[in-house]
Amino acid sequence: MIFLAIDTSTEICSVAIQTPSGDIFEAAHTQSTHHAQAILPLIERILSQANLGLADLNYLAVSVGPGSFTGVRAGIATAQGLTYGLNIPVIPIGTLELVALGANHSGHVQVIMDARMQQFYVASFKWEGDTLVTVQTPCLLSEPELLAYLSKNLPEHPDTQLLGTGLMLVQDKIFLHVSSATQINTQPDLNRPQAKNLIKYLNQQVRARNLSELAIKPAELVPLYIRNDVAAVKRSS
Repeated sequence: MIFLAIDTSTEICSVAIQTPSGDIFEAAHTQSTHHAQAILPLIERILSQANLGLADLNYLAVSVGPGSFTGVRAGIATAQGLTYGLNIPVIPIGTLELVALGANHSGHVQVIMDARMQQFYVASFKWEGDTLVTVQTPCLLSEPELLAYLSKNLPEHPDTQLLGTGLMLVQDKIFLHVSSATQINTQPDLNRPQAKNLIKYLNQQVRARNLSELAIKPAELVPLYIRNDVAAVKRSS
C-alpha cells in the first residue's frame, strides 16, 4: 500500500508518504499562516524523494481537526481535490487522535492541545491491541475545567500517558492534581500531530482489518469544529 498523509491542524504543516518498500518520507512547513500555499509543494517534494507520482497513491489520509480554522480547511480542501482527481479513498482522522498515535501503544492516552483563548482541546483514548479506541471524544475545556477533569478521571488509570501542546501551559498544575505515576511527555515532537505516525498506524490497521472500513467518500470529508463561535466570527467579519 502507498499512503499519503496530511496534517495542517497546527502551526506546523506535516506530510508523509510510504513507498512500496515500506520507507517513509516526510516534510514539514512551520509558518502556520501559509499552509494553503505550502502543502502542495511539500507533497511534490516528498513524492520526488520517494520516486513516486500522484497516480501511485492507494490511499490519502488527513486530519480533520479540531485545530487551526484555516489550517484544517486547507488540509481538507487539498485532500478532497487530490482524491477526487485520483479516484482514491480518503481516510479522516481527528487531530487529537493523531497526537495519541505518537504515544506508546499500550494503556490509556490523554491528549491536551492548546486551543488558544485560555482553553484546551481534550480527548482520551486507549489501546486495544493495535487499535486506538476513543474513550472521551474531543471537547473544549477552560483551565479550571481541565484540571477538574484530570483530577476526576486520571486516578482510575494512573499509568495514563499525557501528550499535547497544552501540557507546557499547565504542566506544573497537573503535577498537583494527578498521580505521580502518570507519564507526562516532555518531547516537543510527540506533543504535536505528525503525518508519519498516521502512516505507521494505517500499516497496523492493514493487518487488523480492511482499510475500507476507515475510508469515506471525498464529499463526506468535513472539518471537526468544536469552537463554533470562532467560525461564526470569521464568517461575519
